[in-house]
Amino acid sequence: MKKLVSFVLALVLAASLLPVQVWGATVVDSSECGLMVDVKTHGEDLALLGKTFHRDGYVQSGWQDKEGTLYDFGDVYTTDANVTMYPVLDKIITLNVPFTTTVTQRGNAAPGKMTFELAIVGTNAGDADVSDVTVSGFVTTNGTGSYDGTLTLTGPSSQLWNLLCEGAFVQQVDEGKTTHWNYDHIAWGLLLWEIPVYSNADSAEFAVIILPAFCEQTDDGVSYDLDREAEPLEKMSFTNTYTMIHYSCLTDGHILCVPETGMKEKQEGIYEAYCALCRKTVTVSTN
Repeated sequence: MKKLVSFVLALVLAASLLPVQVWGATVVDSSECGLMVDVKTHGEDLALLGKTFHRDGYVQSGWQDKEGTLYDFGDVYTTDANVTMYPVLDKIITLNVPFTTTVTQRGNAAPGKMTFELAIVGTNAGDADVSDVTVSGFVTTNGTGSYDGTLTLTGPSSQLWNLLCEGAFVQQVDEGKTTHWNYDHIAWGLLLWEIPVYSNADSAEFAVIILPAFCEQTDDGVSYDLDREAEPLEKMSFTNTYTMIHYSCLTDGHILCVPETGMKEKQEGIYEAYCALCRKTVTVSTN
């Protein structure tokens, strides 16, 4: 004896229902009626399907029965009785968090074009699902000054809540491969509240709060936490310093870069250093 498990898709927040059914191991999808049926063998468990339905601007996050009980993908249905399930459709939203990157200069050589990237480096989300959330944030600078950018977080509203409801932490990406740059390693905390007055989101239902964050080195790595006593800030801010000194070789007049550790000062602004072009120790000047 076999029992049928039918699934119904709520396309407009349960206002109008498009019937859909799923047949067990064999999937039949009728474009006319949208019916799919899953067959449960009497006395055997049936694992609920994974992501099955698509709607623009939404992602299916699970199943729900008529009583409102929620089921995850792959949950086991054990009862030998017919049941109707409805896909839970989670709206995809975008949160925009502003930041400013300031470039300063140390030395007589001006910084050129440089791209600085931000990333989520830690969260208090635990094992909560955030698999469909994407994060993107970068700014390209050219010379000294302050440059505005936006950190964008996009994903299902429930997963963004999972990521940010207890705090997520943002830092600049510094792989240590860029010479002459001193990165600001400050961490900022992002907290999601349902307070429209602070909202930077496309949906007024959500509010991103920017707070200072504490960083602590532990045996398991870096631990982050929010400074919940601080006042929320309008934007995150980072300051990066470019250090490069160009020297003029007083022998041939060409420009060279010499590490400060490889120089011997003779008088203010005048040094002795090895010049690779001259292949000897020469007198150089920062003027």
